[in-house]
Amino acid sequence: MFVAISHLILEMLEIKRKKKVDIIRSLNERDKLIQDQQKISLEQSKINFQNFISAFPDFPKMLKEWVKNPESLKKLYRETKNLNKEMQEFYKKENRK
Repeated sequence: MFVAISHLILEMLEIKRKKKVDIIRSLNERDKLIQDQQKISLEQSKINFQNFISAFPDFPKMLKEWVKNPESLKKLYRETKNLNKEMQEFYKKENRK
C-alpha cells in the first residue's frame, strides 16, 4: 500500500516536472522566435535603407547639409508633414466618391 502511494506521488512529481520542462522549452522557443524575427526585421531595415540610399544618390550630401544646418531638416519635416496631411485629405475625398 505504502509502495503504491509512493509510486503515485513520484508519478505526480514527474508529471509536474515534465510540465515545467515543457513550459520552459516553449518559452525558450518563443524567445528564439522573437530573436529571429528581430534579426529579420533588422536585415529588412538595412535593405530598405540601402534601397533608399541607392534611390537618392545625393542623400549623403543632404545628410551633411542637415548636420550643418538643422533648420533645413526641420523645413523638410514640416513640408513632409504638410504633404502627408494633404494626401490624407485627398484620400478621404476619393473614398467618399
